[in-house]
Amino acid sequence: MTHPPASSPDWKDWLAALRRVLGIAARYRNTTPKNPCRAIHVYRARIKEARALFRLAPPSLRTAAKTCRDELARASRTLSAARDAVVVTETVRELIRQNHKLDPGSLPPELLGDTAGSKDRDRALLKQASIDAHRVRARLSAWPEPQETPDILASRATRALRRARKSVPQSFRKATPEAMHDLRKAVIICHYQSAFMNKAYGAGNPTLALSLEKLRKKLGQLNDLYRLETELTRFSPDTQSDTMTTLGHAIKRAIKRLKKASKQRAHKALSPANSRDARHPPGKTTWTAHAKKAPDNMAGFILKH
Repeated sequence: MTHPPASSPDWKDWLAALRRVLGIAARYRNTTPKNPCRAIHVYRARIKEARALFRLAPPSLRTAAKTCRDELARASRTLSAARDAVVVTETVRELIRQNHKLDPGSLPPELLGDTAGSKDRDRALLKQASIDAHRVRARLSAWPEPQETPDILASRATRALRRARKSVPQSFRKATPEAMHDLRKAVIICHYQSAFMNKAYGAGNPTLALSLEKLRKKLGQLNDLYRLETELTRFSPDTQSDTMTTLGHAIKRAIKRLKKASKQRAHKALSPANSRDARHPPGKTTWTAHAKKAPDNMAGFILKH
């Protein structure tokens, strides 16, 4: 059976994807979410996706795209404190659910805080951040059509995959929180770009995209634990109790477990030998085959005709 070659996207596909993602992030400028915590999570996720897509910009739009990325990063940071507070509370509650030795009544109330009182503040911050996203989205209509060939999209996406591979620590067990955070950032970029390219070309590596998503989630959970671990250092020794000590031990065990799981996921998603989709029909083109000058030929990742 002969499979037709994948369709080739043009720059309109890229701009349409950016407008769609930014449109989701900008919708809160005119609506009042009942659950601002959930809305902030959705907003920040879409901003990460948009910033990953802006990285696919051709040289002629590189400066403009970087300006957009920087503006979106600043807008997203205004919501960091609100999101971090929710993450700490949710992570503590999940650890309590997993460990019966943790007594919620012996923990500082800040760790189990009720965020209801901050909803109005969070809604106001989210509205302003959404206005910022809308402003960036509106700017896209004034961009000139790039003169470069759309093959650059595939080249930049494969470069992101290569960078993600280089971010994998030699030893997950000894990896610092900073090293794991760098890996997470690289995987987020790679995941969103890969998902876009798969959809745009109509033929990609679904196993790769799925593996990247699973790895991203594990690294996100690990990042939440590191954030909680940092939060515990704010409390004075006077607040330390047996329950706080037990919580600290539970965090370390969870980090160890998630590092092991992340290592397995990283091997599946980013190992060159495992990047090929075994179920991929022979002769069918993936978007990586369109990438120009992939320096290491992606070591088995590129699937050719």
